[in-house]
Amino acid sequence: MMRTLAALLLACFLAAALHAEEPAEADRSLATELESWLPKVVNTPAQEQSQWDGLSHVLRALKGETQVSDGERANARTTGRTILAVLKQGPTWPVPAPIRLPRAARPPVIDGQVNEAEWRRAYVARGQYAFNSTNLVERPRTTWYATWDEQNLYFAFVCEDSDIIAPPLERDAPVFNYDCVEMFLLTEPRHPVYWELVISPAGAIYDGFNLKKTRGWGADARPELNIAGLKVGHTQSATGYCVEVAVPFRELPGYTRGNRPRPGDTLHWMLVRLDKNRDRFTPYAFQPLLNWGHNLANHAPVILQR
Repeated sequence: MMRTLAALLLACFLAAALHAEEPAEADRSLATELESWLPKVVNTPAQEQSQWDGLSHVLRALKGETQVSDGERANARTTGRTILAVLKQGPTWPVPAPIRLPRAARPPVIDGQVNEAEWRRAYVARGQYAFNSTNLVERPRTTWYATWDEQNLYFAFVCEDSDIIAPPLERDAPVFNYDCVEMFLLTEPRHPVYWELVISPAGAIYDGFNLKKTRGWGADARPELNIAGLKVGHTQSATGYCVEVAVPFRELPGYTRGNRPRPGDTLHWMLVRLDKNRDRFTPYAFQPLLNWGHNLANHAPVILQR
């Protein structure tokens, strides 16, 4: 009986393999074009995408070097086209605009309500950019604030949103799967260690300390490490939400041994908003961002001002 069942399963597998489409010439051409672009994006913001862990599987599927179903090959084709579009943007992607970050006249109260007097001297950006796009999007409205003093970096996000999805979550749960704002904070570009801080409209927190991979995609994260002294304020309404954050400098690489921030210090960061709707999930950034927030080559330089 077992031998009969095994033979039947083998026959079904072989039949499926025989009925799976051989890769079309267009698929092979797509794989060839993808491979031709990989050396062209070295030292560009698209290098991060070129190092995606699943790219080798996509290439093998498109070239027919691995047995896949018709559906898997169709997925590889769609993924390959998406990756190719990102790679082609790399060499001409705009250099991130530097930010001159004003010093706070007084520390803002972290209560989830932007008081204009407290944030009057802050850096302010309005609107957002969908990932992999250089087109400014005005809706849903997002206003981004940032400032600093000798103790903290301060951020505020005012986000228009009529269908907030932000369930209660434990510390370091996947907050980034829902409506949220993100801060990627890199203080020493020569040493690719940085915090990823994610806050939901309900005040749920994910903070992970990351070591960027020099080869490969993404970073090695340690979410069990938390930002001591972090302050978060949040409010919600029928039309949107506000998140305010104070990040102690003493928790940031380069300042952990009592070094004080000074005017002229240069940090690098990326600010992101993830907009979760029932039928789609859209990531936005405060400046044009290629690939995702862990793409350090695309982070904006931030110069502390007096």
